[in-house]
Amino acid sequence: MRIGLQIAKLEYGYGVKIWQSAMEYAKQMQAELIIFPGRNLNTPHGFDYQYNSIFRFMNKENLDALILVSTLVTNYVNKSDMLDFCSQFKGIPLVSLGLKLPGIPSVIIDNRSGIRDIVKHMIEVHNAKNIAFIRGPALNWEANERYEAYCEEIMAHGIPFNENLIGQGDFTFQSVEPVLDGILSKNKIIPDAFIFSNDEMAIEGIKILQKKGIIIPEMTSVTGFDDISEAANLITPLTTIEQQQEQMSIVALNLIKDLVDGKQVNDITILPTKAVIRSTCGCKLQCLEEANAIDLVIFEKVKLGNKNILDPVVSSLESNGFSRFLTIQRKESIQKTIQGLIEISKSEENSHEELKHSSISEFEEILKRDLIEGNNPDDWKFIFHAIITTIENLNNKQIDINIFRSLSRSYLMIINEYAFLYQRVIDSKKRETNVILRDILNRLFSITHTKNLAQVIHEQLPRIGIKTFFLSLFDREFTHERLSPWEVPDKIRFIAGMIDGSMILDLDKTNMVYDSNLIFPSQSTVEFSSRTLTVLPLFFRDVQYGTIVFEMPNFDGFIYETLATQISTILLFNSKEKVEEKLRQAMQILETTNIQLSELSLKDELTGLYNRRGFIQLASQQLYLNKQTGKSCLIIFGDIDNLKTINDTYGHKEGDYTIRRIAEILKQAFREIDIISRFGGDEFTILAINAGKAQIPVFNDRITELLANENKISTKPYKLSISLGFSVRESHSGVGLEDLIREADINQYNNKMLRKKSNII
Repeated sequence: MRIGLQIAKLEYGYGVKIWQSAMEYAKQMQAELIIFPGRNLNTPHGFDYQYNSIFRFMNKENLDALILVSTLVTNYVNKSDMLDFCSQFKGIPLVSLGLKLPGIPSVIIDNRSGIRDIVKHMIEVHNAKNIAFIRGPALNWEANERYEAYCEEIMAHGIPFNENLIGQGDFTFQSVEPVLDGILSKNKIIPDAFIFSNDEMAIEGIKILQKKGIIIPEMTSVTGFDDISEAANLITPLTTIEQQQEQMSIVALNLIKDLVDGKQVNDITILPTKAVIRSTCGCKLQCLEEANAIDLVIFEKVKLGNKNILDPVVSSLESNGFSRFLTIQRKESIQKTIQGLIEISKSEENSHEELKHSSISEFEEILKRDLIEGNNPDDWKFIFHAIITTIENLNNKQIDINIFRSLSRSYLMIINEYAFLYQRVIDSKKRETNVILRDILNRLFSITHTKNLAQVIHEQLPRIGIKTFFLSLFDREFTHERLSPWEVPDKIRFIAGMIDGSMILDLDKTNMVYDSNLIFPSQSTVEFSSRTLTVLPLFFRDVQYGTIVFEMPNFDGFIYETLATQISTILLFNSKEKVEEKLRQAMQILETTNIQLSELSLKDELTGLYNRRGFIQLASQQLYLNKQTGKSCLIIFGDIDNLKTINDTYGHKEGDYTIRRIAEILKQAFREIDIISRFGGDEFTILAINAGKAQIPVFNDRITELLANENKISTKPYKLSISLGFSVRESHSGVGLEDLIREADINQYNNKMLRKKSNII
């Protein structure tokens, strides 16, 4: 079965969790999934409308069924226009996500309860009275429901409606700045809270408010709606409302299967929403709230006399939105872990250590398997919390509770270590992919003919895991203007393609012309069971060139959209008209892309400082210049004190916060001309240009003072501290960079030991 899924951007926003979970579940169904990342109908933003050329492929010749994420195309059209849009899919089993459409099975969310919960939270927990609300598009049904729920809840609390606190957005980041300017200009005081109708606007709102000097959450609170992936990854994580996007995908795919099988299905399926309380409203992190919720669910299960430990653990995780942790293999691992814990806690004292060693070794194997399979070991923190609470609430007198708790702490420490390792693996893979992608983009940029394009993408795409693709171009590109009818040429020419790493045709025989409403040439029809593909248009501004279809081996949507953009740029080069002007535009695009990718290669993602590679590259150049000009310089090696203790005690998010704050302090302490890097983990290196021995106490005192000021105003339960070591490269010296770093590192270590003996750290 081949199922189509219409979404929006692959790499950012509301649709990401939907396509990623649909991809996973379609594999389990052994169905082929084809993703169509279009944009809003009648979108006013730039040339976004050009993406919608791919909607022509959503037809019964290409698909057995289709899922429309209707909320992602309806921001600028009314319901009647949406129904007209749906009418072109007659004859295809159809499901709508997000919008109730007559005659079409629809999966929607409970917008009202989500907004009412968050408004109630702001009023009752944070005593907010002046609550600004930034609406979604005026024509959008979900946006209007959210606005109505806001009005209902403030009135239920006796707060009068104030039109000056309402702003009209459109669910996009572009709409936010004028809306906030309008609200702030109409109100003498800053509102107590800003509730945005979706996360994309909320995240942009945070940036704009902070630029205006409005600190969040100290001066005002911010909340969103959707719980997109980026919401939890902000420096101050976003309080928002969780939609069950993974569950929406699963429900929609099950409905599609039933429709294809000729079964009756419900017209409407309503999924609940849940407030996700994080930091931008001024509360604790959500993980604490989730842990408390797990406690309550487990306690109820135990009270009912359910003595099967696995059942209440699984039930509590599922009811709190953690079903994604519970694969069949994970359930088996949870059962094995529970049995190991209980056996040790019930065992004779003389066999504790042997059993403990064996149990921990087995648990490490479980975590290693998680790493190999790409699962995040950090999931086990919630799983383990559920296990611990269940066993303790059972109050089984055969279990030595002290031994059980001690063993649990050992397990949690192992989970932390493996979670940290997992993040390092992910970061390493991401860096490696970015380096390869940049190299591929540079190779593509050197292409001057379409035939060379086919050859290069055949050679290069497998390097980033893309072993199946189809590239097709119109014989003559065509111009399409906003709001004009689509007049796509009837035929398109197959240029290049690959299936599982094997070329479909020799390059000299790529003259296959086929119907432009088909995704693939009919001669190359292949079964793609359990695979996911995406179709992307190739265009530049208002000119359409063709399409490219990629199989999607991983979840990084940035890769596919970047490749499509770069290939479009190459096709622009081959256009015969306005060559010089188009060349200039394309070079600007490539320069921007290369700068971004270069920064990814030389910069540390967490701090924005140079990474080890960037430091060695720039510092080596500077040492050479210093020798030529007869100038001395300093190498400083810094190591954060007690970072492991902070990670183990307060979690890796606090560890990341510590690393970022130390980085900011180092930026303040040194000059713009100095080269500052996060050398790795908790280590930093700095090259202070044109500085010598006399400047060592100056930098030392400056950093000490900045740390003291930071710790004085900080509300954290720990102090920030860093140990430093210095080495001097005199103007006449030939000492290499590695030796200077090694000397500074040794001096840093000696200073750290001396400070420990003096109880300074």
